[in-house]
Amino acid sequence: MAIFFVVCTDVAKSNNSSDTIPNVIKSASELDYPPFSIVQNDGTADGFSVELLKATVNAIGKDISFFVGPWHEIKRQLIDGHLDVLPLVSYSDARDKVLDFSIPYLRMHGTVFIRKDELTIHTEADLADKEVVVMKGDTAHEYAIGKNLSNKLIIKDTFEEAMKDLSNGKYDALIVQQLVGYQLIKKLKISNIVDINSFKETSLKLKDIPLSGFEQKFCFAVPEGNKELLSLLNEGLSLIIADGTFDKIYHKWFGPILPQPTVSFVIIVKYLMFYLIPILFFIAIFGIWYFKKEVIKKTQYLKDEINKKELTKQALQASEKKYRLMMESLTDPLYICSSEKRIEYLNPAMIKRLGRHATGEFCHKALHNLNKECEWCIFDQLKEHKAIDKTIVSPLDNRTYRLTNMPIYHSNNTISKMTIYKDITDYLNAVSEKEKAQDQLLQAQRLEAIGTLAGGIAHDFNNILFPIIGFTEISIEDLPESHPVQENLQDILQGAKRARDLVKQILSFSKQKNLEKEVFPLQPLIKETLKLLRSIIPSNIDIKEDLSDENIFIIANTTEIHEVIMNLCTNAYHAMEQKGGILKVSLKKEQPNIKFELPAGEYCCLIVEDTGTGISPEIIKNIFNPYFTTKKQGKGSGLGLSVIHGIVQSYKGAIDVQSDLDQGTFINVFLPTTSKREIKKIKLDNQLLHAGNEQILFVDDEEAIVKLGVRFLERYGYKVTGITSSIDALEIFKSDPNKYDLVITDMTMPIMIGTDLSKNMLKLRSDLPILICTGFSEQVDGETAKSLGIQGYINKPLLIDELASKVREILDQNKGK
Repeated sequence: MAIFFVVCTDVAKSNNSSDTIPNVIKSASELDYPPFSIVQNDGTADGFSVELLKATVNAIGKDISFFVGPWHEIKRQLIDGHLDVLPLVSYSDARDKVLDFSIPYLRMHGTVFIRKDELTIHTEADLADKEVVVMKGDTAHEYAIGKNLSNKLIIKDTFEEAMKDLSNGKYDALIVQQLVGYQLIKKLKISNIVDINSFKETSLKLKDIPLSGFEQKFCFAVPEGNKELLSLLNEGLSLIIADGTFDKIYHKWFGPILPQPTVSFVIIVKYLMFYLIPILFFIAIFGIWYFKKEVIKKTQYLKDEINKKELTKQALQASEKKYRLMMESLTDPLYICSSEKRIEYLNPAMIKRLGRHATGEFCHKALHNLNKECEWCIFDQLKEHKAIDKTIVSPLDNRTYRLTNMPIYHSNNTISKMTIYKDITDYLNAVSEKEKAQDQLLQAQRLEAIGTLAGGIAHDFNNILFPIIGFTEISIEDLPESHPVQENLQDILQGAKRARDLVKQILSFSKQKNLEKEVFPLQPLIKETLKLLRSIIPSNIDIKEDLSDENIFIIANTTEIHEVIMNLCTNAYHAMEQKGGILKVSLKKEQPNIKFELPAGEYCCLIVEDTGTGISPEIIKNIFNPYFTTKKQGKGSGLGLSVIHGIVQSYKGAIDVQSDLDQGTFINVFLPTTSKREIKKIKLDNQLLHAGNEQILFVDDEEAIVKLGVRFLERYGYKVTGITSSIDALEIFKSDPNKYDLVITDMTMPIMIGTDLSKNMLKLRSDLPILICTGFSEQVDGETAKSLGIQGYINKPLLIDELASKVREILDQNKGK
């Protein structure tokens, strides 16, 4: 700190005076004062002080030269001004009168070295009548004279000469700086010389006891009055201390020399106890705190587990009660039997059929009055199936029943069988028109129920598809076109779009939504379908394609045509599954045979042929009938070809099947073509087309949809607030009805649906633009929304462009209102 203080005070002076100092500073080093000053074999100067002065001078941008000589001569040359600086000068009041000194860079103490067999010298007072050696002109020389330590003072030119003489028994003692003495002992490999203070242990840290008043403060010395050079030397010394150079030089020269401290066991224990007891105390306090925390944590965990088990038990009980009520409310007879074929449960309808309770009895005896297991029993097959239907005539009442058998899995790895009886005797015997009409009505009601179910599935499925499509589109836009993941993302997006179209087809089937038709080329759709098939068809089946080079366009729904191609190819694959073969798909322009009586016009022919087992003449005439199939259970229901036939007929087309046993199958699908062509959309910068900075409130009960909506609308510059609760959204809107330029809301949400939320908001602000989104809802469509004052209506799942375009359209319509 002292060095930095001095340097800081002198820095202005040194900056102005450095130009007057020569570039090469002259210095010298004494012959023998290790490790401070030593002479190399080539005669050059080295040592701690020499290297330190070089580093100091280099730090201030100067260079330095050294020559080597006896200490008393080089000291005289410095005093006379023939040298600029000496690196190793011990400060004293006498020297301060003729020299100027830098800040001390090292403090050392002098000591007395004696032979190990010397028993009379213990302190400096014992030197009075002894032959004591010192180096000429050294601080020790000055100290010995000043203190009058001995009347037999021996003067030597070098300490090395003095140390050798002492070791050889010529003199009694040597006074020298302690570290220099250690260095000489090591260099000369002397083993019989010791420091009189080296035997005393006082603390954990080595502490040398010096001669009384013999302390050396080593400095750089310059001739009296050379303040400019002195200032620069102080600055350089400060710099090498700050950057660590000083420490490196110090450890290089003194590390191997300084003796290691010896510490008694008692002192070590004392210090260990001083530090260890507080540490152990704090460890104990922390351990108690941590143990208490873990106990609380474990206790809470056990409480939570007990609560979970209790809740699970209650849920299981509630579930069991619900399903028992459901089974007991069924009008169809139902029973459950164990793997030993004994009845475990009968619902009231089954008890009524039997006229008694039969729990615990064998099912074949109680239900059918048989003395052995039913020949139609399928219990063992249930392990591999979710349900098995069977039609039987019961010997008990001679009635015909349709049995639906389902497995019930228990926690102990056993299985029970639940069977529902549907009495179809009257249905099979009914011939009257009235009964047929009732059957048709029942079928219509079932279709209506299916339609309702399809609507619910469509809503949930579209909510799932929305974030899949949206986040995929965002990822495609964010990644470079050359990125290896782009192809995967495109496949994901294509599959999600296909799923979206499939939902539309389900809704169309349930009469809730008409499928959209468009103009598109057939070749890309065929290639895409075959690409999908390659991943599921085994390698022993070779897929070939022969598609017209000229694009063939049709007007149809892509999902339905995809289903036609997929079903035909799957049937062909099943026909070759055992032995393998070739599946070939072709497309060309071709007019159908006049036997089909199709409307006039241009047609194309989609050909699917295989080298499989073929179809016999007896079977080929029935292949388009619903539920007709020759496949094993689990390979198909028989609906596929009938659905394909219906799709092709709806487009005014025809199917021709040619096949024979072991000769493969050749199927021609004729579809009308169109001269219209798909309008290629020019991909513009959507950021420019649909960008804006308006405030939008986005409401949907699905968190993933809100996250997606906020993210991609913000990409277009809009400021978006996303809310997952319609109630919270209304409260936020009430606080500042004029804040938002547009509200986007889902239709189907808990507590308050989208139309009700819109009505409440419009009461607060009648000119509010609202866009309503829905996966499916019977309560709202475009016309209904418009009648409620809702300006926009859009179906989920959405593409980014669709939503951005619709938002911009509504906002632009309301500008200036």
